[in-house]
Amino acid sequence: IAGVERVLGTRGRAKPEPGDSWVARALVDTALYVQGRAAHDHIKAGGGGISKGTPPVPGILTSRSGFLRRSIAVSTVSLSAFVGSDLVYAAVHEEGLSPFPKRPYLAPALVDAEKKIPLFFEKRFQEIQ
Repeated sequence: IAGVERVLGTRGRAKPEPGDSWVARALVDTALYVQGRAAHDHIKAGGGGISKGTPPVPGILTSRSGFLRRSIAVSTVSLSAFVGSDLVYAAVHEEGLSPFPKRPYLAPALVDAEKKIPLFFEKRFQEIQ
């Protein structure tokens, strides 16, 4: 992750180690930020609801039932953080699987977070100084 190497370089290392709890906390901060951006900025409210039979809006992922928004979760394993949904249709929207158009919500949320990621790491690193 751009910028993280700079923070780690101040500790004389090129990569984080499993005992670096500050790194794990920074990863969780980043993942939670991406989760929030995906759910609230890239899935638009007011899709009409399931019962209304409103057709999808081309190019915009709308929240029809709220299930997808609520299913976006964060999980961590060691020094890795994952953001995503286990709903079958989550990947359909993100990737655009035929016949459904591509309407990504996770990838744009990660792009939104790119400039903030080093700040999360800087903040957590400063806490241990």
